[in-house]
Amino acid sequence: MRRLVVTLASLGMWAVVACSGETSPETLDSSGFVAQLCQLYRPCCERESLATDVRPCRDSYAKIAAVSDIDLAEANACLAERRARSNDPDFCLQQLDSAESCTRVFRRKPSPDGLALGARCTSDNDCAPAEGGTVRCARTDPVGKEICQLQIDGHAGDGPCLGTVDVSGFVGQPGFYGAERAYLCHLSDGLYCTATSTCAEAKGVGQPCDGPPWVCTSGNFCEYTTKTCMALLGEGSSCAQNLFACARGLSCNRGTCSAERAFGAPCTSGDDCGSKRCVDGTCASFAGQAYFCGD
Repeated sequence: MRRLVVTLASLGMWAVVACSGETSPETLDSSGFVAQLCQLYRPCCERESLATDVRPCRDSYAKIAAVSDIDLAEANACLAERRARSNDPDFCLQQLDSAESCTRVFRRKPSPDGLALGARCTSDNDCAPAEGGTVRCARTDPVGKEICQLQIDGHAGDGPCLGTVDVSGFVGQPGFYGAERAYLCHLSDGLYCTATSTCAEAKGVGQPCDGPPWVCTSGNFCEYTTKTCMALLGEGSSCAQNLFACARGLSCNRGTCSAERAFGAPCTSGDDCGSKRCVDGTCASFAGQAYFCGD
């Protein structure tokens, strides 16, 4: 995506709470950012009776930092945003990349002697840097070869676009795979990738829409029956026709937007829980939490 995402969401990484021993913005570096970030997980680990040395977290992020450049402004913004959210009831269930700044902290270092745009590759490190965006080793089609591709933050009218990007990562239909240069349309910039592979302005509340939820601006969804962009629904609202229409912290459970339950709360199915895991009638942790906290 725009930059190497600072979360390993595929392993169930969840968000964090405030910590001590903070480094000043003037002295923050990659190791300091990783240390602070992982320290933020300790209260969540304690709550679930898991190890609190968070060494697996530090080791995982250290591997990312070793092959990346850090954006200090985004690193400080990421830490500040996470601390500001520390009192949220569902904070330990939030994914780190729900903060846009946290997706922009690390940029993978390309090889200065690497391959040119369009050349066959096997990893991002094979590709030489290029001006205007981030060079990635990207597939030319869902099962085809991979080439060095310059991925550029799009503006309205730019194309071809690969798809839409929101705080959870890449969403929407993948678009023009094979281009040496392609655009990413960011919902945070009010854009989405159209079916014709062009970045276009996302629709606001009350505007007509005909497509997936991400054609509407962030915090809204495309209501299928009226084909109109609407604000995400609050607790108690019916979501039977729009499973992805509930506001943050809510999930569509049995046709109604309901508060996601925390670890240890009683449950009858995974839909009851923020972690989406109900084990023996109790909301369980994300499957990856033990990996980051330690056994």
